[in-house]
Amino acid sequence: MEEEVKVGTEDIEEQDAVRAAVMSAKSFRAKLEAAGLSYAEFLLLEDTSRELGDIAHDFLSGWERGECWPVEVSFQDESGKEAGMSRPKVTKTSLYKLVREFEELPSMRRTEFKKAYRRTDYWLTWEDNSGLRCEAFLIAGRGAALLAIEKRAFDGPRISRVVHKIGTKALLERGMVEKSAEAEECRRAKGGADCGAV
Repeated sequence: MEEEVKVGTEDIEEQDAVRAAVMSAKSFRAKLEAAGLSYAEFLLLEDTSRELGDIAHDFLSGWERGECWPVEVSFQDESGKEAGMSRPKVTKTSLYKLVREFEELPSMRRTEFKKAYRRTDYWLTWEDNSGLRCEAFLIAGRGAALLAIEKRAFDGPRISRVVHKIGTKALLERGMVEKSAEAEECRRAKGGADCGAV
């Protein structure tokens, strides 16, 4: 008799757990529907988010806080006077030479250069002497450009991340920026607002 009572109690606990799980699933489903997503679409987005990398996550978090996308930088002439807005203009050679000032690099042919489609985001990746996967990412910050260099084990955690501030004058001397007429026009139209520039 005692054994039968015990089994009955376990059945009740299992049923309660199932009910709680169903309620949680329905509640989450309601949130997905409110956002216009199916559960399959959510899973796809979740998988995609894991591939973004830490820097891209930082950008998305900044956007949620009302910050601009790091696409354009302030343009100053040699005297330091504001001379307009500019966009990064980066090639594999120019980025390689810039990163080489901070890191020991293999030959340029053993590095990989990437540019985001229709955006001014640039990466240089390589493998260092200790077998770590290294990635340099040039971004624009407020008043300067930032060169973020990350190192991680292959399919492993991040080992280090160092961010170097690069002055706009240094970028100009390297030919790594160009004036942006579109940003200037937008800025004038909005009375000096950022217009996505930084």
